[in-house]
Amino acid sequence: MKLVTVPDWFTRIPGIRSLVKPLGSTSGGSTLTDKDKQVVVQIIQEFKDLSRRELDTWRQALQAIEDPKPNWQPLQDFFDYLDADGILGVSMELRLAATLGKKYMVYSKSTGKETIDKTNIFLHKEWFFNFMYEFLHTNLKKFTLAQLVDPVTMKWYYIPRRNYVPERNFIKTEITSEKGFYADDPIFERNPIIAINSRSKYGILNDIVPNLIWLKNARQSWDEFAQKFGIHLVTATSNSRDKKELDRMEAMLKSLGEAATGVFPQGTEIKIHDSATKGDPYNVFLKSIELDLKIITTRILGGSMITMDGSSRSQAEVHERNLHDGLALFDKMLIQFVVNGYLMPVMAKFGYPFTDDDAFKFDESESLTLKEQWDILSGILEHYEVEDGFVAEKFNIPIIGKKQPTGTTAPANFNTANSAMAAALLAAGITLPNYIKPNCGHYHAPLVVADSLGFTGNILAELSDAMINAVWGGQPTLTLEVLKSIASHKAMLDGLLEGWGERRMELTYSATDNRCLAAMEYNLFEFSRLKEKANVFYLNQLLLDKEANNIRSFTDFRNKALPYLKNADVNHLKTEYYHSIAVGQGASRYQQFMQEADLVTPYGQIQTAGDARVRLSHQVLDGKIINFKDGAPTIWTPFDIGCRCEILQYLEQVDKEKLYTSDKIYEAIGKKKGDKWTGNRAVEETVFRANEMYVKQLGLGDEINKLPYSTYGLKPYDEIKDQYEDLQLDKTITPGNVAELYTPEPGQSYMGFTDYLGRKLTLQQPVFDKHVTTPKNIAQGRHQLFAHLQDVLANPDEVYYFQFNKGNYQQRYVKFYGNGALVVSTKLGSANVQVQTWFNMDNEAGVRRGYLIHKKSRK
Repeated sequence: MKLVTVPDWFTRIPGIRSLVKPLGSTSGGSTLTDKDKQVVVQIIQEFKDLSRRELDTWRQALQAIEDPKPNWQPLQDFFDYLDADGILGVSMELRLAATLGKKYMVYSKSTGKETIDKTNIFLHKEWFFNFMYEFLHTNLKKFTLAQLVDPVTMKWYYIPRRNYVPERNFIKTEITSEKGFYADDPIFERNPIIAINSRSKYGILNDIVPNLIWLKNARQSWDEFAQKFGIHLVTATSNSRDKKELDRMEAMLKSLGEAATGVFPQGTEIKIHDSATKGDPYNVFLKSIELDLKIITTRILGGSMITMDGSSRSQAEVHERNLHDGLALFDKMLIQFVVNGYLMPVMAKFGYPFTDDDAFKFDESESLTLKEQWDILSGILEHYEVEDGFVAEKFNIPIIGKKQPTGTTAPANFNTANSAMAAALLAAGITLPNYIKPNCGHYHAPLVVADSLGFTGNILAELSDAMINAVWGGQPTLTLEVLKSIASHKAMLDGLLEGWGERRMELTYSATDNRCLAAMEYNLFEFSRLKEKANVFYLNQLLLDKEANNIRSFTDFRNKALPYLKNADVNHLKTEYYHSIAVGQGASRYQQFMQEADLVTPYGQIQTAGDARVRLSHQVLDGKIINFKDGAPTIWTPFDIGCRCEILQYLEQVDKEKLYTSDKIYEAIGKKKGDKWTGNRAVEETVFRANEMYVKQLGLGDEINKLPYSTYGLKPYDEIKDQYEDLQLDKTITPGNVAELYTPEPGQSYMGFTDYLGRKLTLQQPVFDKHVTTPKNIAQGRHQLFAHLQDVLANPDEVYYFQFNKGNYQQRYVKFYGNGALVVSTKLGSANVQVQTWFNMDNEAGVRRGYLIHKKSRK
């Protein structure tokens, strides 16, 4: 006989009673019935049904807008319904706070100085705070309307968005009828209405409606699952038929729920049924929730790590910078547009002292400390004249005259030979950077370097410490140099991809971005590798105490070497990381603008960040208009280390007399073609140019091909092959039918592939034909190996850089199986990255060599 029972407290949980069998019921087994097992399936189905119904409601709301008589009420009501979501609420409040918390002013256009009395009309006024708060929702919810109720107290009535029809500028007094009035009707002269529309078709919130729906329903479904399965079902199976004995067992089972102990008759089997982990609900629900949260917060805040935990502190700072320097700037421009174009003219009509010379703006200099502003000004004073009144007013420093130049200045980013050490470095063709701190910033947070090679802790710190020991002990440093280069390269590559943005994942296989990205990736590795060569050279110079003419003690050497390497591994690397982001952003936009020159506009406009940190040499570029099609622009962002300038598409009518050629821009900034920071890195396909490398004599010689896999502590294939499953070849694939597997991209002669990092790769038709038709390749079974090409590229165990011939760098992907290893090599083509060959590994030493840039971790 079988007894199934649970403690009383268990049955009181909602949704549990339906799963509990009454005392004394019988069953043929000790597990839940098939019907019970379907609960998880039912929950998932309910999740789908709820999502489907809400998505249908949303789609119907969009259809109502597209109707000949547009109706925005369903969509705005849907937005209000979604507003109850906590993560959406905090994301929107954070975005609004990034603008509401900033200092603003009213200033005179003619003098550029603040008019304090007019600023005070807005300052610390509740009505103005509420005004900005409401209109900041414009970008989120498509439009905002406000009617002035009382011009004396500046009381506003904010018209419900559900009543507005922006296509007609019409406000409905009854949603279900056509009764209402036009917002610009002259009858509202005494109580004017301000109606502002965003450029977004439906508002930003519309972009994440599906994610908000899925998020809400996933959390509800997980809660229901937890109620039904969160507490384990306890059952007992006994051979006894004595009712008294069964009653005693029931009492003890209830006690077990309270962590008590029990003594059961011989032959009694106690089982605890764990249904909470069936079907892996953790991943079923949590992964869906995490993905939706990431998409929602990224769309609202420009990054997910502002409200969510992240693996990289430096990436979190980039996300925060996206909010404050990007999206918040966009929102502040909206408020400035509303206040200058609408609010102040309305207030002037009611007697407020605003004139055409007045303008409202946010004070961006507030974000800088006085010391940061002084650091910036100090750099300016070295080369430029500054108004005495400004310095005296800002820092209370008397000005006694103009500073005269002393001696010859060095290139902007490198040290001069002002010491015996610097002279020795320059003599060897090594120039250490002297990056400008105020323009780079963020030095308080160390850059977190991804560890892809099995190290623990701070990988660069560990390797630098080992390098110090090796140099002092006279040991080879090649392995340490290479490992540090790989780690630094990974950090800068992360920055480059971050700058390129999501557009990278949407590229077509024929987009020139693919080649540009690959070339820049190679450039970053050369830069990283030469950086470590320079570091080792510096340490060897440091080893000799030239004053005492002997070798330093280990303690003395270490005390001098550690600060130098820390500067290179943290400060310099952070600057190089942010520079990689800036280059990625600039190059991505250049590629996009050139592709859209005929369809969108051939013109672009240079735009600075517009704050006190903008260098004078960049201020003169602000607002300049260029023509993309008038030859490839030979100057492009970034214009210098730490540059935050942008080039945006210019969509308005262009006065051709105001167009600037590259030569005209050079003239404006006092440079000529070929000078430092005058090139277009997107065209050059470089992140760091030759004159920005640590070592001037470029090239790594044959070193890249002389690094075996043992350099990285990897084991031979024969010692690891038992960890892998065998490669199963499809014997039905023959040289005669393999062409059926070759599927070119629409309208193209090549087939597209994507690797583990999202790189777009192409396989040209002649290369495919050669590999599947020649007798030698057929004998090697390459026609059957072709079916596994995508898997090798997307899931490689190892990836190496190697040099096919001088200056021709390639990547080699290796994937291990129990019965062999499959290899795919790629090369840089004329317009993209191309698959060059694939084969079974028959020469391990010749294949597993070069710079290891990726190693798949195995549990």
